[in-house]
Amino acid sequence: MIKKIFLCFLGLILIQSAHAQIYSSDVCFYIKTGESLEKNNGITYILFDGSRLITSSHTSYYVKKSLREDPNFFYNYLKNIDSNSEGNFYKYSSSKSTPKREVYIYRYPGYHDYFLNYAPHWRCIAVSPDKNSFISWTEYDDGTISGKQYYIRIDKKELLPKISDYDFLYE
Repeated sequence: MIKKIFLCFLGLILIQSAHAQIYSSDVCFYIKTGESLEKNNGITYILFDGSRLITSSHTSYYVKKSLREDPNFFYNYLKNIDSNSEGNFYKYSSSKSTPKREVYIYRYPGYHDYFLNYAPHWRCIAVSPDKNSFISWTEYDDGTISGKQYYIRIDKKELLPKISDYDFLYE
């Protein structure tokens, strides 16, 4: 009996570690459709971490500078974000997902002070299965959808500095 329980427990551990290996990945970088890397536009980066994703964004200048200093900077940055900070942890939503898009949602609790007032709402991200594009939008409790934006993936190599040809040093 103890052997059966131990084997079941071992099987669960192996399944969980396989799930983590299948669904974890490197950081993917995205830019809004129609924008250029030449300008200092915003770049969104996403770490797919099991059934959730962690996201943030910075200007292209900051992203390029940080990658030049440490190619793993954004992976480490996203891994260290606290789950309660900035609303950056989105959870997989099987009810909204389709065969063409995997949808991740985050419940924004709302905010109110003397100057600003934000109603509670859902922030949603729908990612293509190949992770080459995503759509983001805001959905309010009354069903209103706003702020729909389309993003395309950019290769990390495009953000890294170009390798220079130093052959002239050997002449």
